[in-house]
Amino acid sequence: MFTSEQRPAAPIGTLPLIMQLQQTKGIAAGGWILAMIAIGLITHVTSPSSVAVLALVALIPPVVLWRFWNVPDQSMSESIRKELR
Repeated sequence: MFTSEQRPAAPIGTLPLIMQLQQTKGIAAGGWILAMIAIGLITHVTSPSSVAVLALVALIPPVVLWRFWNVPDQSMSESIRKELR
């Protein structure tokens, strides 16, 4: 048991939730964009209008993902721990 002055050490190799979420969003967005680039190269997209459509398809989902996938609200346990500090 810890007093209010003592804090348990964070386990090595763990990241705070917000950092994990940012990493996950970045990996998902990067993977989607790379997949769209690969599809464009495979299908030989050459016309400017096709490139514009492909760019929109590649960029809109990551922007929506970044905008609406937020950090979850603080849990009751986290609120209690914060107050005890």
